[in-house]
Amino acid sequence: MQKNLIVCMTPLQAMIAEKIISNSKEKFDIIYIADLTDKNKNYFLRLLNICNEGIFIEHPKNLIEFLKFKVKIIKIRNFKYKSVYAANIDRKIIQYLYSLNLKANIYTFDDGVGNIIPKSSFNVEEDISIGKKIFWRLLGVKVNSYFIKEHSKTHYTIFNNIKNIIDKVEYVQLVPNLYIEDNEEKDSIKIFLGQPMTEINDKYNNIFISNLLEKFQINLYFPHPREKDVKLNIDIIESPKVFEEYVIDLMRDSQCKVEIYSFLSTAIINISQINNIEVKYICDYYLMEKYKEFYKIAQDYFNIKVINFENELNEVG
Repeated sequence: MQKNLIVCMTPLQAMIAEKIISNSKEKFDIIYIADLTDKNKNYFLRLLNICNEGIFIEHPKNLIEFLKFKVKIIKIRNFKYKSVYAANIDRKIIQYLYSLNLKANIYTFDDGVGNIIPKSSFNVEEDISIGKKIFWRLLGVKVNSYFIKEHSKTHYTIFNNIKNIIDKVEYVQLVPNLYIEDNEEKDSIKIFLGQPMTEINDKYNNIFISNLLEKFQINLYFPHPREKDVKLNIDIIESPKVFEEYVIDLMRDSQCKVEIYSFLSTAIINISQINNIEVKYICDYYLMEKYKEFYKIAQDYFNIKVINFENELNEVG
């Protein structure tokens, strides 16, 4: 039987890939492209348990590393796959993997909230010069994100009944239906779900985050894998699991009430339907203006509170 290839770059993508593979009767190989962290290795090994073959490759940071990636892939993989599945269709490295097997069926799946934001990189047509197009074609990149979307047979999504990058979608239930019995005697736990916010603006540093945590009286912090040098005066949660799985385990074990705060994390949406969890997005005027579409989706489709902490903590309308 001809195999399929599925490509992941994050633990969230790995969770979605697990569902796709488990619901299929076909055979899969896995390529996991990411920084070499314990969490990424953990999710790669989980996928390897349900795949025929797999390889973990550190994400190329520049052109030289991209060329080395090409050499490694060509040496170790025979790209005669029936189908190729991937999420980051705007990345050249993913476009290259699709290009290696142009006769394969194309399937796509969610990377995160960017899939449902109309002006994200997944939904905006690539605007590159003729010279760059020729350059990438010489490197073996023969398709772009528009081509992939046009030819994708199905897009697997964790966002039900919301417009995605293509119309033909199949819903993947990432978080199981879970009911936690209400226990009034239990204290509530406040967790802030971190993100690499300095990538958006340098002002969102440790001092900024510390002040925010104090303002909301939050006592636990779950860092994002890309966050570097997190120094806060509260307990930092260290877990080999992604946040969705961590918080489900927490609630099953302790049956406590949980309040979760974040700036933009997809995980907030994923767990928003679990009872005894209260989820909130927080922002300032800069984030509200920059991610207005996302916060509107969070409110309108998922009924998630969005709080502007620069506006005397009033709910944003």
